[in-house]
Amino acid sequence: MSQFDPSNRTPWVSIVIPVYQGEAHLQIAAESVLVQSFTDYELILIDDGSTDGTGAICDALRTRDARVSVYHLPKNTGLSYARNAGLAHCRGEYVLFLDADDRIESELLANIHSSLKAHPAEWVIWGVTEAHYNRRGALVRRKEITPDFLYASDQQAVREAVMPLETLTLFGYAWNKLYKLESIRSRGVQIEDVELIEDVLFNIAFARDAMSLLVLPLPASHYTRRRRDNLTARKLDRYFELNARRVEELYELHIAWKMDTLSIRRQLVPIYVRYFLSVLERNCRPEREMSHADRAAWTRAACDTQIFADLMPCLRARTNLAGIAGRIIRKRITPLCLLMGRALYWSNRYARPVYEALLRAR
Repeated sequence: MSQFDPSNRTPWVSIVIPVYQGEAHLQIAAESVLVQSFTDYELILIDDGSTDGTGAICDALRTRDARVSVYHLPKNTGLSYARNAGLAHCRGEYVLFLDADDRIESELLANIHSSLKAHPAEWVIWGVTEAHYNRRGALVRRKEITPDFLYASDQQAVREAVMPLETLTLFGYAWNKLYKLESIRSRGVQIEDVELIEDVLFNIAFARDAMSLLVLPLPASHYTRRRRDNLTARKLDRYFELNARRVEELYELHIAWKMDTLSIRRQLVPIYVRYFLSVLERNCRPEREMSHADRAAWTRAACDTQIFADLMPCLRARTNLAGIAGRIIRKRITPLCLLMGRALYWSNRYARPVYEALLRAR
């Protein structure tokens, strides 16, 4: 297996880790790269204006290994800007993004490299292992999401793979994917500076003209979910607006592809309903400072949107709790919607597994 000579700056893959205040986790993420059995890579660390010990850790890693380069941003700019800054410095044929509190399996790069020899592609996607931690930092659940092997060697096959991957919750992430760097640059694809959905918008932009895709049945990216510091767990006034945009962008992508079918809408509507239910619960949280009248007004306004009109008539009739909840939303029964929100709020506080099961149900 070839070794990367840092003097020529032409590695096979560039790995970009943006990090802000990451002294507690960065070392683990970086080590998961540095122990890869495949060594033809460069590791680009973007210190996004950290004020803790992150910068010193980055510099120590650069001193230790010539494949590591470090860029210290003068102030905190956010994930999107930091990733784009990393992209500007990439030299590899491919690029892989990694978050500073996640890690990858030690054979991942070797497996991808060998798989691409047999199945050349500009885009590679693999599975994830989610580790869920509670507010006390204790591991409460581990979940593997492993896709089936797929080789899409033409544009139409790539397009047909998008919704099945989204349904598996594997499409939206940026850190379980390998992207052809030339494809990113030639198409002018950038990571949009927007909270919460920057990854999925980037993937939608890349997918728009993607010509080939390789999906590997490897749950090789380890993703950490911490309730205490997770963005989606904090107050975010635009949570529904942003996630509704996620659904709208996916829908509009399929319209552009002339794939606006009943099947596509039926795959999108449970995702939309899940976000709708999530916000009904969030609106009950004290920090939202919403009265009963405020919550009712929000519900009526959310039902009076184009994406609601496009998708909700396509909801399949199901007899489980998620199906019943979807029908209540579809019929715009505001009092029952508010009651569901209150029930979800209390289950989130006192019966978290029940809450998660309801939102995961399709």
